[in-house]
Amino acid sequence: MSADQPPVPRWSIAVVIPVFNSAGTLSRALQSVFAQTRSPAQVIVIDDGSSDNPQTALGEFSDRVIYKSQANAGAAAARNRGVALADTDLIAFLDADDFWHPSKLELQVAGFEQHPDLLVCCTDYRCLSPTQAHAPWPPARPAGVLRFGSFAQLFSRPYLATPTVIVKKTAFELVGGFREQFRTAEDVDLWLRLGWLGPVGWLSCVLTTVVATPDSTTARHKEGVFRDNLKVIADFVGTHPEFAATHQRAVRYAYAKVYEDWGSGALARGDGPTARIKLFESLAWRIAFRPALLWAKSLWVSAVSSLHK
Repeated sequence: MSADQPPVPRWSIAVVIPVFNSAGTLSRALQSVFAQTRSPAQVIVIDDGSSDNPQTALGEFSDRVIYKSQANAGAAAARNRGVALADTDLIAFLDADDFWHPSKLELQVAGFEQHPDLLVCCTDYRCLSPTQAHAPWPPARPAGVLRFGSFAQLFSRPYLATPTVIVKKTAFELVGGFREQFRTAEDVDLWLRLGWLGPVGWLSCVLTTVVATPDSTTARHKEGVFRDNLKVIADFVGTHPEFAATHQRAVRYAYAKVYEDWGSGALARGDGPTARIKLFESLAWRIAFRPALLWAKSLWVSAVSSLHK
């Protein structure tokens, strides 16, 4: 190698796992990490004020894990602390409830090797109930890294599942990491700030299993998730008025999607009045068939509910 050629990137990986009262599933998450065909250089577990002593779940991996505990401060603070402890090129995030396909890290690192300008690489994922968690993996045959065609495309759909994401540590530090004032939507906020800085890609195959549990952060905060997503959009638009001025369609779509999901969830719970209000908000931002159909259904649900009172 000549003196003027840059060194070949090592692409070392640290895995950061925040834990809050998830001792029962942490071992499964760690098993999926240590079964990777591309081994991580570091595995960092941050106990965010758990009451179930997750350190006891480290078992056979105790001497291969950096374990730190802190007073409960939320997933954003736990992940930030984990990244601060990492000494690697890349950071992979995993939640203690979830787990990975054995080839996940290898395939994503290959993506960074092929596209070294990427700041973020995510994958597709499946969402299963705890009783379904042993379902076999679908074939992992990615067609290569795909890129968001523009930042506006990412802005419209920034919902990358955190346990699928690998990010360059330098980029993470440059944008300031997760904003700790958010208890939810802190990941969406970070993906937008990273996407504004540089390219985001994904592998179009399922390499992560997200296990839906009733005590997850999203389940606990319920409607707060949608409020935080709306705040993330508003904060970004306020910080980058030049984007909002030239991409009104993307901004309107982003707002409409949050209200549509809020209304759809309320309708699924049988809450017709809330569904009607939120779906109307969605339509106010963007006329589309699905929220219009759901809004009409919400009228029917409210009418039936009134008849049974």
